[in-house]
Amino acid sequence: MTRPALIAWRSYIAPITTLRAARIGVPIAVLLLAAIAAGRFLGLIPPEALSDLQHFIILPGVPLFAALLGEMALRDGITQRTLLYPLLGPVPRGTLAAVRTTAAALLLAAATVALMAALKLIAGGFGPGAAREMAAIVLASCVYTALAGVVHILSSRGLILNLAIYAVCDYPLGRLPVGLRVLAPSHHVRTLADFSDPLRIPISVPVAAADPLASTLVLLVIAAVATLAVAAIFANKKLPELC
Repeated sequence: MTRPALIAWRSYIAPITTLRAARIGVPIAVLLLAAIAAGRFLGLIPPEALSDLQHFIILPGVPLFAALLGEMALRDGITQRTLLYPLLGPVPRGTLAAVRTTAAALLLAAATVALMAALKLIAGGFGPGAAREMAAIVLASCVYTALAGVVHILSSRGLILNLAIYAVCDYPLGRLPVGLRVLAPSHHVRTLADFSDPLRIPISVPVAAADPLASTLVLLVIAAVATLAVAAIFANKKLPELC
């Protein structure tokens, strides 16, 4: 990591632990997991419900969390006028945007992987597909945080737009049993995680093939291109628009 990138990384990560949301969110998450564990131990929560919850965390959980967390990378600083100090530092704007977006994605990935690991332990352990699910979480976090970052940079209504794009375009398109579904990031996340949820349509069509390796490459490309787009858009904005 270059020195400017390291400075951008530290300046973004350091304040995270002091945020009120972090101080409140972690204990709440621990309490919820304890409640789920107690319900599982007492037989109140069946194994199928835990499996469904794990799938929900991957999709639509990660895209929804990314829409929220994506604001923290740049949009919050623009809205609250707190980006002036980082912008006046020794870090180029593009590097600042790319690093902060990547940091937000990794934070989301770490939190979601930890949550998934806890649920798997409650459910009885890690199965043979756990590695693919964890990989899907990490790549989905990078993809959806970067895509959310693009929308947040372009619009002050980024949260609403991100949720609308996922609900109206990505989610239904990714569940189609035909070739068009390859245009949806959610399809590639499902393929990598090895769980399918196709729409039932009233006509008989051959189900399009799914390739985990191809989906992995597609997700990596989307994440890289979206992160570069965030950096390029941010670098070309006028200073008064940013701070």
